[in-house]
Amino acid sequence: MSIVVHDSWDMSDKSQKDTDRHKKKIDDAIQEGAKDLIAEESIITKKRSGTVKIPVRGLKDYRFKHGTSGKQGGVGSGKGGPGDIIGRKPKQGQGGRPGQGNEPGKPGQGPGEDYLEVEIDIDYLVQIMFEDLGLPFIEEKSKACKLVTTGYDVDNIDKRGIDSLIHKQKTIVETIKRMMGDVGLIMEETGVDEDDARRAYVQSEFEINEAIDIILQERLDPTIDPDMSLQIEDDDLRYRQVVEEVHPVSNAVIFFMCDTSGSMDTQKKYLARSLSFWMYEFIKSRYNHVEARFITHTTEAKLVDEDEFFRRGESGGTSCHTAFDLAEHLIDTEYPINEYNVYIQYFSDGEDYDTGKTCDSIKRLVEKKLNMICYCEIQPQAGNAGYMWSNPELLDRMKGEFKLVKTKASLEFYRSKALKLYAGVVKDKKHIYEYLKNVLFKE
Repeated sequence: MSIVVHDSWDMSDKSQKDTDRHKKKIDDAIQEGAKDLIAEESIITKKRSGTVKIPVRGLKDYRFKHGTSGKQGGVGSGKGGPGDIIGRKPKQGQGGRPGQGNEPGKPGQGPGEDYLEVEIDIDYLVQIMFEDLGLPFIEEKSKACKLVTTGYDVDNIDKRGIDSLIHKQKTIVETIKRMMGDVGLIMEETGVDEDDARRAYVQSEFEINEAIDIILQERLDPTIDPDMSLQIEDDDLRYRQVVEEVHPVSNAVIFFMCDTSGSMDTQKKYLARSLSFWMYEFIKSRYNHVEARFITHTTEAKLVDEDEFFRRGESGGTSCHTAFDLAEHLIDTEYPINEYNVYIQYFSDGEDYDTGKTCDSIKRLVEKKLNMICYCEIQPQAGNAGYMWSNPELLDRMKGEFKLVKTKASLEFYRSKALKLYAGVVKDKKHIYEYLKNVLFKE
């Protein structure tokens, strides 16, 4: 009887295929639900290295079920014939059993949609949700590029070093070269053949002058084995040199700026915080050499750390220009344009004591030819939780001053044809992902 073996019968390969299929389903579910996941408080309040649980619909926790395959019949009672209606499917949203409809808005009796809670790293969530995005307008700066360590080279050899870095092969080669050179010199001075020169070298305990005298004075012992053992001297030692390899990269800095005045209510701050969190997480996951600076303001701007930026709340008036003025000062003093790629992301509800002054500050930054300036206006719709009425003016002033043109994006979004200036309006959490897609795009 012949035995047939097929590659597809390999159980280890099948388990890997099942694992890959399961992983792909999770990735697809994350991408499809990005708009809902992106504003989940349980995610943006997690630590960078934490994990989160997300529901992934369409995945079932499989189990064995007793029964037979194929169509199965049943046993009934009473009269009935082919084509008789024995029940009706409940309407969508009612969730009732056949013949037991429910009123809209009330709990249903039917089965729900299956899903599993999957625990994943925040880093992986960022990777999946933003795999098609990029940080645009990165330029190679011609001056003072940052030197970044890319590794270490241990191939360089030197005569000095520590014992742990001795290069044995190079050391042996140097020893052989020296000893053969000594043998050659003995042959040249005395006229003997190589074997006698080796015997004299060994007899003299590897002292070249003594070996020459032994031959000239006819004291050579012919019974000595001419094969020499290696005699390593200090001058033969060779050491590996660990040299840091560096690669020049362009510097980049992004300024996150947020209005924390009294008109920025809880809902607005939460949306701004969500946007800031995801943009910062995305940038940190994509670029290893980007600095981030955080600025908050009411009537005065302050430079704060990351933790304070995401949690700070104040009362008072609103002078938006102070944030742009502080960013300009930092650019002039710490991040010169000829050395850094500079990005600015500003969040506000649009209320501003002096919109003209703010536009003047933005103009000065535009003239510096920054890589990108983004303005996000947070305007929750009336009726949303935490809604507070405000009087947005800054965006309207910017549209006129910088000739911003409305795009075909699914949210209210504007671009300048001549300038790297962008503005968008975020009204609820579903706009967060759309805003990021329009700001973080690949060229």
